[in-house]
Amino acid sequence: MSAVFTTPNQRTAVKHATYKSKLALQLVQKQLQFKAARKLEAKGTITSSLNLFGKFCLSGFAKGYTFKMMFSLVFRIVKRPGQSIPLSFFISPELFRFGSSVGLVVGLYRGLLSLLRQRRYQTAKNTNEEQEGLNDRYDRALAGFVGGCGLLINDAEYRQFASKYAFVRALDLLRNRGERLGWIPKIEKLSYYLFGLINGPIMYSLLVEPDLLTPWYYEWILWMGDLTKENIHSTIHHYVQSGTAQPVNPCEGLLYKVGGSRWYIVLDWFYGLYRAGTMYGPVHLVPMLLFRTREVMNNPLEMFRYLIKNVVLSSCFLSSYQFIVKCSAMPLMEVSQACGLNGVAWPSKFLLSGFLTALSCGFERTGRVNELMIYCATHTMDVVWNWCCKKGFTRAIAHGEVLFFCVACSITFSTELEDIKPTYRSMLQYLLQESNVATAGTTAIAGEETNGSVTSHV
Repeated sequence: MSAVFTTPNQRTAVKHATYKSKLALQLVQKQLQFKAARKLEAKGTITSSLNLFGKFCLSGFAKGYTFKMMFSLVFRIVKRPGQSIPLSFFISPELFRFGSSVGLVVGLYRGLLSLLRQRRYQTAKNTNEEQEGLNDRYDRALAGFVGGCGLLINDAEYRQFASKYAFVRALDLLRNRGERLGWIPKIEKLSYYLFGLINGPIMYSLLVEPDLLTPWYYEWILWMGDLTKENIHSTIHHYVQSGTAQPVNPCEGLLYKVGGSRWYIVLDWFYGLYRAGTMYGPVHLVPMLLFRTREVMNNPLEMFRYLIKNVVLSSCFLSSYQFIVKCSAMPLMEVSQACGLNGVAWPSKFLLSGFLTALSCGFERTGRVNELMIYCATHTMDVVWNWCCKKGFTRAIAHGEVLFFCVACSITFSTELEDIKPTYRSMLQYLLQESNVATAGTTAIAGEETNGSVTSHV
């Protein structure tokens, strides 16, 4: 049917179907490339494994160093546009440690995986293709676990963040696999609900026990909400700790000026767009330049529109997030006062402010909400862990976070391609390049095999 006689919904449906077909074709091609790469590596020698180790240590270092430097550079330009950038900014111990850590993780993984594949090939030449694929998953899991030890050379603060983020990401991959195989039910908008539940403890910590949060994250939340440590302490934390009653209008001087109007909170939503935009500009720009370079070069105007759209939507999300927290925390205190109680009575009620932030996710697409949920989960883990330590239930173990990172790498690197979302899959391929040694004829074979199978994948 001609496009003239189709409705916008029909055109959108056709566009989505075409996109899904394209992803299905790419997935089948990538799977065939992985098989060809696996067979080629298995016929190598110890020398070729050592060469892979050295090659990927160097390439991983270069990619990690460049990624970290670009992020830091773009953020600095946005935050301090008028200041010159010293040469020492491009050559720093922090960048060197980050690049070295990435390089060692990737190098250990690729080198050991090649060695394990050679051993498997020599001892089990007559296995069928299905068993071969299963055995290769075990090899990738073991190589991933050992590769995770490369995190040890990074500094303690980054080790803790990377281990938490990678572990939560690995749990999300297991969820994808469970949903695909029917082990667990697939719940629509599950990421939205999890986002709200995860942010409950974060907002409780912000308003009641800020020492449970990582210091830099606590300061970032205050910046995004246009708050200060002094104001939030004098209006909320002081009364929680001392137990004395809050004055009438407990948020005066915190969310709006003394003697000012509460409508300022609505006006601050627009100011919040600017604050969020200065952060989300680099967050969306750098990955696009690194992982979608070809698309940027081929169609710069379309990618620029795509970038602007994502920055605007993300800014609306984050500004709405802080707006919802303010608009829910204030009545929670004032209703308690109206009932003759202290405004901060039952501090656990502030969990509700975090739960309600799920409403702000309406601005973001579903895929992005899942990413935000994973990121926030790392900080909720901080809150829970610090609370347990504070109560004496647990104690810290030196370098214990590296074990979680090793387990996360083991799960991530052994996960089937269909359980990894395209964007994350592209990032892993950018680092690991597992299919780059495949033969040139693989794409043609993939085309033949997918002529009758793409429909079933969609």
